Amino acid sequence: MPKKHFSKPTLSLDAQVDLLQQRGLHIPDKARAKHYLQYISYYRLSIYGRSLQQSPATTHQFIQGASFDDILYRYRFDRELRLLVLDAIERIEVALRSRIVYVFSKAFDANWYADAELFRQSKYFDHAKEMQHIQQLCMRSKELFMQHHQQTYHDLPPSWKLLEAMSLGEVERLYANTDASQKRVKNARYNVAQSFGIAPNLLLSWFKPLCLLRNICAHHGRLWNRKLIYRPQAPKNPHIAWVQHEIEDKQQLYMYLCVVQSLMSTINPHSSWRQRLLALLDKYADIPQADMGFPVEWQDDAFWMVKDETS
Repeated sequence: MPKKHFSKPTLSLDAQVDLLQQRGLHIPDKARAKHYLQYISYYRLSIYGRSLQQSPATTHQFIQGASFDDILYRYRFDRELRLLVLDAIERIEVALRSRIVYVFSKAFDANWYADAELFRQSKYFDHAKEMQHIQQLCMRSKELFMQHHQQTYHDLPPSWKLLEAMSLGEVERLYANTDASQKRVKNARYNVAQSFGIAPNLLLSWFKPLCLLRNICAHHGRLWNRKLIYRPQAPKNPHIAWVQHEIEDKQQLYMYLCVVQSLMSTINPHSSWRQRLLALLDKYADIPQADMGFPVEWQDDAFWMVKDETS
């Protein structure tokens, strides 16, 4: 399909309300709608309205009975869902950094990341270029501990400083490109994964999806009915905390939530995160759970059964 020039005009708030009404959306209080459009934006809210449209790709007409409050309902749910997921991701992210730093520093030394022999070269990863990136990161970091290190020492920072200044995606790239064909590296990756009660390949399969989930939540992206780009693996070991039913679409949110809860069950076995997720879904009972990949009667699985969870 050939590209064309973008020529849509900027609409006033009144014109935005009129457009929504022309498309069949029920708006009983125009002033209230304008308030939300002013502080959330038409474009962001329209993303949640697409699930209420008959043909979102063409006419954009809303289904009969759809109201502005229906859009706000989906928006509020997604916002609360993102905050809840981000709470768990924060714990998982801190744990991943901690275990990678500790295990590799004990197995090698504090600056293991600088040893090219511990990494595999490929068209996706060049250790020399990675070190250039790391040196630039160290110089431009605004973290006080990194600035103090730059001012005090000639050497590169130890990994426990560096990985704290890296993004989770940068940590994943470093970890994923360690050379598992070497026995000591293989053992280190095994020990990191065992900290979470899973196999090394499963941790690698979950790492990028966790980065994606974190970035969507941190940047306020739509989460609830989104098609995600990675397909995390399901555990094969029956001793790993996981659902008993098959997850058909591994690119939908349900699969990612299972990954989060599985890791949380090891990192903080007494966490109330699972209970809070169930409470959120109960609070927003009108949200179509199938759009997130939830199977029928998923809550009856023992994996989701609420136990004595307190934090």
